[in-house]
Amino acid sequence: MKTKYEVRGLGCASCLVKLVEAVRGVPGVDAVAVDMVRDGTSSLTVHTRVPLAVETVPEVLRDAGFWLWADERLDQMEASG
Repeated sequence: MKTKYEVRGLGCASCLVKLVEAVRGVPGVDAVAVDMVRDGTSSLTVHTRVPLAVETVPEVLRDAGFWLWADERLDQMEASG
C-alpha cells in the first residue's frame, strides 16, 4: 500500500532524517520517500505491507515535531470560524 502526506516543518537535512527515522519505526512500514521543500510543504510517501490505522502516521509525525498540511488547514478554519 502507498499513502501520501503533505508535511510542514522540514527545514534542513537533519529534520529530514528525523522524519524518516520516525516513520520507519512504525511497524508495517516498508519504505519512506520524501520530496523535501525546505520551509514549505513537503511530500511524504509511506509504503506499507499491511494497512495502518488512519491516525498512525499523523500521530508519529506530530510526536516528532512536524505538521501535516491538513492540521494547518484545520487551525486556520477554527481561527476564522
